[in-house]
This record gives sequence, structure tokens and C-alpha cells, in this order.
Amino acid sequence: MPPPADEVWAGTLNAIVQKLDLRFRITRDAAGLRTAWMDSLTQQVGGFRGDLGITGSTWTIDVPAVRGRFAGTLSEDGKTLAGSWAQSGVSLPLSLSLGDDQPPPPPAAKPRPQTPRPPFPYASEEVSFRNAAQDVTLAGTLTLPEGDGPFPAVVLISGSGPQDRDETLFEHKPFAVIADHLTRRGIAVLRYDDRGVGGSTAGPPDATSEDLAGDALAGWDCLAERAEIDPQRIGFVGHSEGAMLATMAAAQNPQVACVVMLAGAGVDGKQVLLSQGQRVLEAEGLSIPEQLNRQRVLQEVLMSTVEDAPPGASPATMAAEAAKRLRETLPGEPPPGEDLDALAEAGIAQLATPWFRFFLEYDPATPLRQLACPVLALVGSNDVQVDAAINLPPLRAAVAEAGNPASAVEELPGLNHLLQTSTTGAVSEYDTIEETIAAEALERVGSWLDERFLSAGNE
Repeated sequence: MPPPADEVWAGTLNAIVQKLDLRFRITRDAAGLRTAWMDSLTQQVGGFRGDLGITGSTWTIDVPAVRGRFAGTLSEDGKTLAGSWAQSGVSLPLSLSLGDDQPPPPPAAKPRPQTPRPPFPYASEEVSFRNAAQDVTLAGTLTLPEGDGPFPAVVLISGSGPQDRDETLFEHKPFAVIADHLTRRGIAVLRYDDRGVGGSTAGPPDATSEDLAGDALAGWDCLAERAEIDPQRIGFVGHSEGAMLATMAAAQNPQVACVVMLAGAGVDGKQVLLSQGQRVLEAEGLSIPEQLNRQRVLQEVLMSTVEDAPPGASPATMAAEAAKRLRETLPGEPPPGEDLDALAEAGIAQLATPWFRFFLEYDPATPLRQLACPVLALVGSNDVQVDAAINLPPLRAAVAEAGNPASAVEELPGLNHLLQTSTTGAVSEYDTIEETIAAEALERVGSWLDERFLSAGNE
């Protein structure tokens, strides 16, 4: 928990799909060193540590946990910061005002009927395991079915960004729901806090997806060492980026019994982000071609600037080049308050990180082609973050090349990126839908795993 704040800067980010009230709390230690702590009041999450940089009137706040960055300029009266927020390859205007540290009123509880509640017909145990190569300790929960075992088991792998072991989002707890469903079917489940979240240590800075796949492998090793677990029947279930991590990890361990990809991409990160930039806005009802095109060009310019930069180029050099390209390329009139220099600086600072550079170029179909174990890939038809139209074909091609007859790639009608039953798939619907995961998605995963583990147990 951060100490009391010396300064509080707050503002509203118009993320198009929703307005987010953000707060940055500035603290000082005994030596006078200032640290920023970010809270998203709308999303009811916070306490993310930020690295504060101040050069003259220019402020930057890098928040590694959410892979985001604020860059702004302090007004002459010292009461406002006008700038932008960059995250997920997109930069948006954001102005912050100096305020007080009054806590927001407690939010009303939202109905989440699928969240598991005790008593449970299975055992639940707190566990920890190490990724020694990265000097990371992961903390998690292992649920074990009733009986003596040895049981089949899966490791759950969360999507991008800092996630707790339940992959909590808007009070939904998808991984708790999946773990409960599978454990009641006789499958042990390990779910764990991501690096730097909950009981897990942060590990080295600048981790990429390759490093995070090592955490999943360490979870597999943890299960394989347990007497209650059958080491020949341990698989991975990954969601979003976690689906990619699952295939990366399985490609390194031929003993992995199976992989389930939930809303996992089949194309590289650059294509994913460009598709998201369009589909997310369209799902929210934004259909003005000029605005959609402007958003796409902004993303393309920022990403191409990073790709074209010579080795060792500094973020400042890349930001200056990106701002130049944006002025030359962006169509239409700029929206009120747009600062291309701040947008370029914030966008480049994010895209130039090791995680993003790896993500932009990595082809998730590559490990899929190498897997001998069976794979189940599910993508919702209303998924605006991983568009079924562009991701399912390469997933099907890669699975076919791998050649396991038990593999399947399927589109689930009407489901969104969280595998909820949705109307449009819009990100803004995630919070308003009471359902955490559609029953048909849970049943498909459970029945497919039952078949895989049953056949493996009879070999």
C-alpha cells in the first residue's frame, strides 16, 4: 500500500470505449525521492508503482505494471499537466489537475453470479513455485478434486498486463470460474498471480513474453512434482496473451499433454493491434471513416517508426521521428487538445519496450506448427480484441500442419474476448454483463480436456 500522498493529480481519460477516471499519487521518501502511484478509479484497481521523471516543465510517469506511460507539460501556475497517455500501442490525450487525496466512495457491488463461493467439494491449497532462470517466485492456488488421485491437471495462464490469479476484471473472476468448473470434473488446477501482483515477486525488469512463458513452465514443473498429480496428464489453458504463452511453453516441453487457447491470436502483434484499433471503435458505434482511418494511421506510424529505427536509437530520437511522420501523414483535422509531440513521445516510450517489440513481431503460429500434443483453440465471433476473421485461418493452418487429429479450432457464436455471451462484443460491455464465462465455453473446454486426459490415462 503506498504511503500518504504529498500531491495528487487526477484526470479523465476518454478511451472512446469508456471514460476512465485516473489518479496519480505522488509520494516522497525520507531522502526526498518522489514516486508516483497510479489508480484507475473507474476500474477499481490501483496501487501501480510509476517511475516519475521531471525535466523542467516536462513530466513523464512510466507504469511498468500496466505497460503505460503519461507524458505532459506543467502549466505556469503549476496546477495542470497537459499531455497524453499511451497504452496498448495507442496514445490518447490526457490532462491532469492538482487535487486532494480524498478516497472515492466505495462502489456498489455488482452481481457476478458465477463467482465460486464456499463450501467447495474439493481441496484448495496456497502454493508457491520458482522460475529459477528469472529469479521469480510465483504465488498461486491449487485446487484438487476429491479422492486419492493421481489427477490430471492444468496450469491457467492469464492475458497481458498485471493479472491476479483469478484474472480479475470488473469484479469478474474468470480463472476462479474455470478452476471451479474443471476441479468439479476431476481435474486439478493451478492458477497464479502474475509477476509483481499479489504474492508473486516482480522479477527482472523488461520481461518479454518469452520470459513469462518460463513462469508457466515453472508452474508445470510444480505440478509434476506433486504426488497427487499424474505427470503424464498436465496441460496448459491460456487466455489472450496467455494462449500464446501456453503454446510457447508447450513447444519447449514435449511432456505437456495438451493446450487450450482461449481467445488466442494467430497473427503477429502488429496485426492484432491494428485490428483492435478498428474493431474496438466500430463495436462502440464509431463508424466515421475519417476517424477510423486517422486512428489506424497513428498506430501504423508509431509502430513503423520503432521497426525502422537503427539499433541503439534512443526513445527521444524515435519520438522526434514519429512526430515528424505523424505531421506528414495523419489525415484530417486534429481533435481538440491533440499534442502530436506528446502523443509520439508516450507512444514510442511504450512500443519501444522489450515486451512490445517482441509482441509486435512474434508469430504465434510458429510454436503451434511444432506441437505434437493436441490443441483446442476457441475464439468468439464477437471478439473485437482477437478478431476471429483474421486469427482463425492461421490458427487452423498451423494446427493442421502439426497434424494431431485430436486438435480443434472453433469459433463460438456470440461470445466476446472474455467468452461472455455478448451483443456487440464491445469492451464497454464486459462490465455490464453479469455472466463471467458462457456455459457453452466452459463445457467445451471441460469435455475436450476430459477426452484428452481419459485417452492419455489409457495409454
